[in-house]
Amino acid sequence: MIRRDWSTLYPNDYEMHGIFSCSDHCPIVMSTQAQIPKAKAFHFRLQIFWMKYQDVDVIISRNWRYNHYGTNIYRVMRKLRCVKHDVKDWSKRYFGNFNDKLSKNSGKIDHVEERLITNLNSHRFNS
Repeated sequence: MIRRDWSTLYPNDYEMHGIFSCSDHCPIVMSTQAQIPKAKAFHFRLQIFWMKYQDVDVIISRNWRYNHYGTNIYRVMRKLRCVKHDVKDWSKRYFGNFNDKLSKNSGKIDHVEERLITNLNSHRFNS
């Protein structure tokens, strides 16, 4: 019997398990193509400096006044989820994407540093 090492033949393989249907078996599907990694969402964190803005107070009070039906913990959870959603949207509209701004400004700093190195006697860059 010849034993094959599948990892050398298919280095990017992965398996997926199907769902049970009317049988007590489930299909196992093996793919030989690279699996595309899912982007991980960042955990939401309320930034302390947001509390200085009156818009955030309005968002929180508006969502906290809204009545949800269910148990007490469910109502609190729904209110917190609504606050999170609205504050995230507000932050994106008001501040934009910090990662994009950071990479853009890093590029500008790199450009200025490069110009400083190449033009050491430039009055404009040294001022």
